Amino acid sequence: PATHETGTLQRRSTAVMLASHNEKSVERAVRLMGELGIPRSDSGVYFGQLQGMCDHVSYLLGQKEYAVYKYLPYGPVKEVMPYLLRRAEENGDLMSGVWKERKMMSSELKRRAFDAFRLGGKSKGDSYGVAH
Repeated sequence: PATHETGTLQRRSTAVMLASHNEKSVERAVRLMGELGIPRSDSGVYFGQLQGMCDHVSYLLGQKEYAVYKYLPYGPVKEVMPYLLRRAEENGDLMSGVWKERKMMSSELKRRAFDAFRLGGKSKGDSYGVAH
């Protein structure tokens, strides 16, 4: 990352957030980060998506240690709904993401059921390392 010296401290002079629900844009950014040698975490590069949209991409980025933020608009329904509808219209491929997420959830449920059966109901934790 671009830094400058101030005494013994280094400070990042630039940060960028890629706020996109477009999977191809996110994949391209990740590829470019790798090509440019930009580290996944603590690099000043952040990814952001609206909660409930492209969650499968957010989870994957988080698992790979990229900095990911989800945002949740709030306010009166009459003000928030038009915003959410515009986001849904802009992301016409949203249903393909929903199907991917459904498939991922199904796989995870099967994995957990298999683990529970194999371990006699004693779970070692979920895919994020959280013990149950």
